[in-house]
Amino acid sequence: MSESSQAPYTVSISDLRSKLDLSNRWEESDHGIWSAWAGSSLKFHSQKPVSNISLKIGHKTDRKDRWNGGTPSFAVSVAENMGLNSNSPVKIKTFEAEPGTLVKLWEEPIRDCDVEIMLIDWASVLEIEGFSTPVYDPDQFGIVNLNPSHTTEQMLFIGDSITCGLALDKSAGGQPIPRGVLDAFACRALSILQEKHSRVLSFEALAYPGICLVGGRRENRDSADDGELGMVDRFFHTSPWEAVPWRPRGRPRFICIALGTNDEANDVSPSVFRDTLMNFIRKLAAVFDSVKAFYIVPPFRDFHEVDSGKIHCDLVSDPIIVDDLLIEVCGHINSRMIAEYTVDGLHPTVEGHNVLADNLAGFLVDHLPPPPPAFPDE
Repeated sequence: MSESSQAPYTVSISDLRSKLDLSNRWEESDHGIWSAWAGSSLKFHSQKPVSNISLKIGHKTDRKDRWNGGTPSFAVSVAENMGLNSNSPVKIKTFEAEPGTLVKLWEEPIRDCDVEIMLIDWASVLEIEGFSTPVYDPDQFGIVNLNPSHTTEQMLFIGDSITCGLALDKSAGGQPIPRGVLDAFACRALSILQEKHSRVLSFEALAYPGICLVGGRRENRDSADDGELGMVDRFFHTSPWEAVPWRPRGRPRFICIALGTNDEANDVSPSVFRDTLMNFIRKLAAVFDSVKAFYIVPPFRDFHEVDSGKIHCDLVSDPIIVDDLLIEVCGHINSRMIAEYTVDGLHPTVEGHNVLADNLAGFLVDHLPPPPPAFPDE
């Protein structure tokens, strides 16, 4: 990371907005854009050497939890020629984000490449004010829109600590998750789909450690009263840190819900979980009329328990029927998982995430409908 007290030439995010492909959880601020959800990304194509570009980090940037297991704040991915959505090599670097600094995106003079900037740490808020370069550039660094052929169908993942790549600190017996959400099972599953099956889906996530689907106070979960909010409500907020309503936008083609592990731990009954899940799916279908299918990942195995739990058994035993929506359950998500692939009996190591990712990718290969002939122009 490089820092500078001033930048000779800076272009604001607002001036570049029409050239950037933003995922749906970026919000506008007085000085730029910000996001608090790991998995939020910003993409563009750079016609000029990307090594000339620095990212201007805004003062809203914050690390909410310094003891997050050592996961960096954000990652930059660079893919030459065919772009991020081809099988050409993608180079990834991770960075810490400090308010008021400049971060040089790349050292090598790579040009004609797709670039993705992604918030990868669940415990960070990232504000981007703009892009800077040492000298005046009337072409705004050569930043242009992604080639339409490089845009893809989107899959939105909604989950908890396992989806967002929570890393337990080494002092607590944990192991690093070096690239946060990029190393977590959900994002890895889409990488496997692309690498092994040539099915390309863009990744977006909304996940937070410890969150349940069902709201309500812990001692009274079955009533889902007005206590702690569950994801059924928290999803519609701009940030996990504050209850500010989110303005719905975006057109995901598929939604994958990986919740229930924390509900299971808090003794939510299968019937209440199922009813809440069906209600949540109805809400999502109303907000996103672009969705073609919902995929449900039942609770992950806690190896401190004797079995997978009542919610898991209910979800894999009986179909989930909501109106005429296509809903499929990944019943074998825990296949080949063993306690040694976790750091504490529940949270996966990187190897454990790879096992879960392989399970999910295999499920998606069998259940995804064929891609449309011409995406994204629906």
